[in-house]
Amino acid sequence: MSFAITSIAILLLSSVLVSNSFTTRPLSLELLRSKELISSTTVGSDNTNSLFTERETQEANVSYTSLLRAIEISNIMGSQIVNPLLLSLLKEGLPESWDVFWSRENGDFTNAERIALAVEDLGPTYVKFCQALASRPDVIPKSLASALEILQDDMQPFDNETAKQIINDELKDKMKSEDLEYFLASLGSETVGAASIGQVYKGFLPGYGDVAIKVKRRGIRELVESDAKLLRSIATWLESIPRLPSAQDRQRSNRLIATELVNAVEEFFSRIFEELDYRNEAANCKEFGSLYSTKASDVSVIVPEIIDNLCTDNVLVMEWLEGTKLTAVDSSDQCSVDENLSVISIGIECTISQLLETGRLHGM
Repeated sequence: MSFAITSIAILLLSSVLVSNSFTTRPLSLELLRSKELISSTTVGSDNTNSLFTERETQEANVSYTSLLRAIEISNIMGSQIVNPLLLSLLKEGLPESWDVFWSRENGDFTNAERIALAVEDLGPTYVKFCQALASRPDVIPKSLASALEILQDDMQPFDNETAKQIINDELKDKMKSEDLEYFLASLGSETVGAASIGQVYKGFLPGYGDVAIKVKRRGIRELVESDAKLLRSIATWLESIPRLPSAQDRQRSNRLIATELVNAVEEFFSRIFEELDYRNEAANCKEFGSLYSTKASDVSVIVPEIIDNLCTDNVLVMEWLEGTKLTAVDSSDQCSVDENLSVISIGIECTISQLLETGRLHGM
């Protein structure tokens, strides 16, 4: 099972992560240095005479943080994935199909639901992997894909008061105090949707109307940076494993794994960091609207207006549009089916235009 293999790999490689950065001193000393952030404290002393340089201290701190993250990931995967799934196999035996296995009741949840809940606890890096899998029931069992759909917009939201405090801190210099107070009161206590990076509320903006407010989770960038450091170190270690020499293929790479894993990790995290940039998202939405909104093209696409002066690094405010997911439409209603087909046709037309005309592709 891939999750079990990954869990074991992280346990084994977490020690390698630290030793990659420090090879001349005992591991326990490096952890002590990083934990206590030991640095030069002698006033007026030269850095070369200090016990540990600032750079060494920073490296130790990063490695210690990554090691803690590796342990956290291993604990979640072991307790919430590997152990329950192994117990399910031992109790129920081998299933007739993977779809049956993922649909099995395992305590208060099915095996598939346990995977989804564990991935949610692992954080945005792993949620992104599984969000992609959720849309591919042709690749993974349908029962698992269905359970993973909650990761797209139905995750556990963070505290509403925290969200409102973030909005207040971000917009207090951009709105009148009475308007901001009314705006925050209009948000209510329920989110419209929650995903790995942020959550969305519906609110009323004085002088404008209904708007959607997207709020970024606190500490999310630091968590992603920690995951990036960890996975980059693992990828580097895997790439460094030499292959066994062979007289028949001397022209091949000396690496056991020829795939450029580090580049793949860098590419993946570059996309996540783009999603963390709400200002970039606002700019992309405005550009997309200028190309494909009903005001700018013949394609029947409505793009919400961005309230640019209220968008910050942590808050995104845009026009509120009512809508229904294609998957939520009643398939027994022929009128709804016909409407769905019409929307799908528009989607295909818009996608072809993006690919062949403008070169600007919307990430669905």
